[in-house]
Amino acid sequence: VQASIDPAVAMAAAQDQHAELDRSALRSLSETLAQRPSREWPRFQWVHLVSFDHEAHTSGPDSENARQNLRQIDRELGPVLEKIRAAEAQ
Repeated sequence: VQASIDPAVAMAAAQDQHAELDRSALRSLSETLAQRPSREWPRFQWVHLVSFDHEAHTSGPDSENARQNLRQIDRELGPVLEKIRAAEAQ
């Protein structure tokens, strides 16, 4: 017996997985910053946010889905960037 998977359900699950990977990466970065004084922060930090990459390949880089995804990333990345800017202003 072969089960049939609804492609829309599979796509939604993949999008949720990618969004959770992004949130996890941003949590990790935020924790790194919180655990150390700003003078000990890394000079360079690479964070690969996979949800936009996935969405752009799936729906197109200029699609509304991709734009919505970028807005979500912006909302989640904003507090991290504010923390960095505040430390730089000191």
